[in-house]
Amino acid sequence: TIMSKARTMRIQSKVPANRWDKFCQTACYMSCQTYSWSIGMTPYKAWHGTKPNLSHLCKIGCLALVLIQD
Repeated sequence: TIMSKARTMRIQSKVPANRWDKFCQTACYMSCQTYSWSIGMTPYKAWHGTKPNLSHLCKIGCLALVLIQD
């Protein structure tokens, strides 16, 4: 389920439990981007007709920088 995926990600990343909503959003997003045995492809590909681009994903809890352009 989404909640079990979210809980697993939160425990593995050692991020405080008060961010559970972001983990639920991420679990939903990842469920749409990964292979589904019931439809034989990713839900993303079934909807858009192309494979999802996952190059933007990074490990939860990793260091991130923000670029502010003037």
